[in-house]
Amino acid sequence: MSHRRTPLLILLACLLTAAGFSLPWAVSAWQDRQTADQVALYETTPLAQADLVAHLKLAANGYHTVALSQASAAYLSESQAGEAAQAALQAMHEKGLFFFGQEDLFSPDRWTLSGALLFLAVGDGALSSYDGVAATPQRAVQLRDSDADSDPDAGAAVVLWQCTFHGSQGERLELILDDTFRKMLAFDYRAPLLYGERAFSFSMEDVQRMTAFCQSYYAIDPEQFAQPASHGSLGYRFPFLDSQGEAVNLHLTSDRTYLDGAGSEGDCLVLSFNARGL
Repeated sequence: MSHRRTPLLILLACLLTAAGFSLPWAVSAWQDRQTADQVALYETTPLAQADLVAHLKLAANGYHTVALSQASAAYLSESQAGEAAQAALQAMHEKGLFFFGQEDLFSPDRWTLSGALLFLAVGDGALSSYDGVAATPQRAVQLRDSDADSDPDAGAAVVLWQCTFHGSQGERLELILDDTFRKMLAFDYRAPLLYGERAFSFSMEDVQRMTAFCQSYYAIDPEQFAQPASHGSLGYRFPFLDSQGEAVNLHLTSDRTYLDGAGSEGDCLVLSFNARGL
């Protein structure tokens, strides 16, 4: 009986030995597959005012967008993002920001939230391809890329929300909301224009209100700001220096465009703040 078991025991020993040699390779291959989707990303936890300014600079300079679906990628849930967007509107209204002579332009009572979309905003100088990247950052991420070493902002990436509101007169307002700080970083307002109506141009009162709002809302020392500068025929730049002495150029523009789709058609007025990523 024992003679019959001997070949079986030898075969079993061989199988275990082969598995032992194969296991490190299998584990290594699994780790490589896991790392392949994560190597470009690592977690950061921005808590300082400088981080908010860096996010604001990213919004002002423009960015690429990467869709995020994982709940773990954000501080906020979709409902919390909607509430934070409403709170941002309330702050804009209470701090006296308005245009077109409409003091209730950013009053939450004027707007109905229709959706909040989570996404990753990636600096224009960062990695060019994100296909297949499983991004699961907590609050914010930084992209590692040798080409971005010379420009830290080029590799920046931030988790943001695009919150869309609609008004009763066919208006649409989109806020870009910082997931970490719950601050509005950009907005895009569109409203139908009546036939023959002209596009809006800014008054100095508009420019002064926008400057005062940015200083108060983002808690930036007024002494860091230079004088607003005309930017083209329909816009203004609001330059200031960050804590590193680098220039940040916020921008406010107005234009007229043709809107076609989603049940709306015709000329519309466009008012944008830091809307290069929208």
